[in-house]
Amino acid sequence: MAVKDYSIRVVGREYIVTKSNRTVFRVKCKHYGKNGCGWRVTASYKPHLECWQLITVMPDHRCIPDDVSLGHRNLDVNMIANLLKEFVKRSPAYELENVERAVKIEFGFDISYSKAWDGLKRAIEDFYGTWESSVQELPTYMETLQNVDRTHLYEKYKHVMLIAATIDANHHVLPLAFAIVDTDCTESWLWFLQLVSRYIVQDRYHTCLISDRHVGITSAVERIPAFHPPHGRHRFCLRHVCSNFNQYVKDVRLKDMCWRAGTSIDLLEFNETIAAIQLLNQAAYDWLNRIDKSKWAIAYDEGWRHGILTTNLSECINGVLKWARRLPITALVQLTYDRVVLFFVKRLHDA
Repeated sequence: MAVKDYSIRVVGREYIVTKSNRTVFRVKCKHYGKNGCGWRVTASYKPHLECWQLITVMPDHRCIPDDVSLGHRNLDVNMIANLLKEFVKRSPAYELENVERAVKIEFGFDISYSKAWDGLKRAIEDFYGTWESSVQELPTYMETLQNVDRTHLYEKYKHVMLIAATIDANHHVLPLAFAIVDTDCTESWLWFLQLVSRYIVQDRYHTCLISDRHVGITSAVERIPAFHPPHGRHRFCLRHVCSNFNQYVKDVRLKDMCWRAGTSIDLLEFNETIAAIQLLNQAAYDWLNRIDKSKWAIAYDEGWRHGILTTNLSECINGVLKWARRLPITALVQLTYDRVVLFFVKRLHDA
């Protein structure tokens, strides 16, 4: 590493390795023998000292430097990864564009996109582990994490993080539950929401679940009594309803009218807006009419939403955890847990 650092930072020359094993390491200038350049270095490992010792260090380079504006061949993935370790430790979501900038500042050379990507990937794997090892360790890890939960009371694989959140009495977003599943399907949502019902909702009444109209969610909710009368209700995110509506009608004006209808607290105003939509586009009116009005319109809500129109709560949590998505699964679980604990501690101090 010292030879590599010297060649990159100090002299800006490239070298080639002529011999490398457990006892001898020998390198020479890429242009050794040309223009009188005889730069070479030999090091030998000394077992009794448990270190490497320089044996031969020949004169300074006499060759003409190459044009290395497009990168230094000895500036390899390992060296880039070593540079990036502290960056990914502080921010797992460290961006690729920052890699190229950091390398340029530190070493003075540009690197290719592929080398930047490989270096960032190596740094993440060195610090957080690989996806393969992470998945293999998950069963044991989760057993440990469950114990931690009892004590204290989200690249490669396409897992999905499911999130449940609410609003506390101080109108702050309160995360309730997270789960990492293989696919975003009915079975996954049924399992997740059953656990939410069992351990969070319990026997409470007047619970309102707000979600988008994903078929996996709606199918799962149909099988969970906690979100049906008389215990609770299931409502749709109005923003998603309007977005789905606009995908169908492809008319921003009608989309705005849909939002106006959904946010209206007056039944007469709601009916007038819906009638105006029908006059403009019968198919659009029919599309909205197929959705239970109580699930998306405040005028028919009967107070279950408590003024919450969208799923922005969960998406707010999702945004906070965005930085962890690229990590191996066990690192993602641990960092999610740690970040949520920090939020709870901060809220306690601010209370």
